[in-house]
Parts: sequence; structure tokens; C-alpha cells
Amino acid sequence: MTKFSIAGFAVLASVGLSTAAFAQTDDNTGLQSASVVISATNPAKCDLTASSAAVSLPADSITDANGFAYTNIGERVASALNNLTVKAWCTGGTNSLNLSRTSLSLDSAGAGVGSDGFARAVIYDIEMKVAGAQRADQSAPPANEGTSDGEGFGPGTVGQSALGRFGATGSGNLISFSNETDNATSGAVTAANSSAGPRSSFAIDNSRRLVAGAYSSVVKITLTPGT
Repeated sequence: MTKFSIAGFAVLASVGLSTAAFAQTDDNTGLQSASVVISATNPAKCDLTASSAAVSLPADSITDANGFAYTNIGERVASALNNLTVKAWCTGGTNSLNLSRTSLSLDSAGAGVGSDGFARAVIYDIEMKVAGAQRADQSAPPANEGTSDGEGFGPGTVGQSALGRFGATGSGNLISFSNETDNATSGAVTAANSSAGPRSSFAIDNSRRLVAGAYSSVVKITLTPGT
């Protein structure tokens, strides 16, 4: 959600001066002309912006009155992200996109169950849609990318069709977030193989209460330009 920019602009210019074109065979009293060819390259670029790099969920958004994890935390996270006015643009025609998240965990505790028997993390999944963006093969899924497949997967990766160019004017196209359709239910984590892994790497037990404390999660959007 922090500002993501692709810096640098490579320009290649070549000047070709033909010896014959500049050969002087008269007294220079007539019209003189020469042709110069200029070449340049414009690399693919992307930019990603948001109004803030941090957001807080409303008070008491993790557990219900009985101390068990809410099953719709993905909806709550998505709603908070939509308030950040996240926008993006890409000039290339084959861009890759990945959306990932870590579990919502008790600060410095990691995911899992403590010796007291309480859970210390909740896993949720969200998905994102870039307004006006389509995959290069012209397919237009309801969401461009979701978190349940973990890091390193998404449009333009692992054999998936890339995203075409989008955001031709202004600050780019708006990104919207929602609860992921296929993994809509959030749950208390009892074990995890990876903090930002796919949903399958988390063991969930919603009959286990969450310990009180401050919880945090990181949502990361990775947008890579491609020609």
C-alpha cells in the first residue's frame, strides 16, 4: 500500500550521418540538406499509490462477544483498504500482479497456539480488482488477483495471462478490494507453515478463542511492469 514507483528512463539515441549526403560538390550557393535519424526506447513503467501506508480496523473487529474470531474479517480488511484510494497505472502490455497478506497476528507472537491454549492469529483472504484492467488474453475475471494462493502467484506469473496496460490519464485507475469469494471465511490459526503463504498452509480452529492484545497484518501489492 505504500507508494510503488519504477524509477529510471533509458534513452538510446543514434545519429547517422552519411558521408555521401554531406559531400560537397558545389560552391554551397544552392539548397543544402541532410537527414539525421533519431532513435529512442521507452521502457515499460508502473506506479502504485495510496493515501496512507497504514490503516486501523474499528475497535473490537477481531472477535465476537464470546471471544471467538469473526468469520468475516476479510470483509472488514477490504472495507478499510477501500478507504485508502489505492490507484495504479502501467504502460506495458504484459504486467504481472500479486496480492498477498500475512495472518492478523498478535504482535511479535507469530501464528499458533500458546501454552495457555489460546490462539494468537487469524487468517483471512481478500481480492482486488483494477478498474478497466484486463488480462492480455482479453479475459476479465471478477477479480484480478486474490490472496489465498500466497506470494508469487497471480496474473503474469506461473503461466497465467498477464495484465494489459491501463491507467492512461491522471493518477491511474482505482483499485477496489473485497472479501475473497473462494475463501470467504476467516478463522483462528492453530499452526502455519508460512506467515504469508496460501490458505492451505494454515490450520484453522474456530472453536478456539483468541488471546487479547494488539494484532497486525501486512497486505502487499506487487506490480511489475512488462513490455
